[in-house]
Amino acid sequence: MKTVTFPEWLRQELKRRGWNQSELARRLGVNTGTVSLWARGVRVPTPESCERIADVLLVHPHEVLELAGHRVGELRGSEEVENLVYLLRKLNPRPDQARLVRALLLAMQDEAPRGAAGDPAPEEAPGDVREGR
Repeated sequence: MKTVTFPEWLRQELKRRGWNQSELARRLGVNTGTVSLWARGVRVPTPESCERIADVLLVHPHEVLELAGHRVGELRGSEEVENLVYLLRKLNPRPDQARLVRALLLAMQDEAPRGAAGDPAPEEAPGDVREGR
């Protein structure tokens, strides 16, 4: 199976929707030249642009980030973790909110049971969202 590059994927998505590069640029609020550079593989969209592209094309941001080469695949965990990351990115919390979420996650990490090697304990109950990474 051939791996699709970001420019190929982007062109396919535009064709599937019957859009041209100008239409995508308009919906993203960027210059048409920027979209052209992405579609030709001259430039790669930033992670923030990838998230906007995902919003406009109604696809999961991880798909766009991975295709653009931002290596999300290495960080992917369970579907629950992916959804939490997606929601946090969409939320775009204020600094005080981000500190609160970080403190909560760190407190949860500190409370999680650990195995002999310091790894998180195996899942003990359905719905447990602890990850082994």
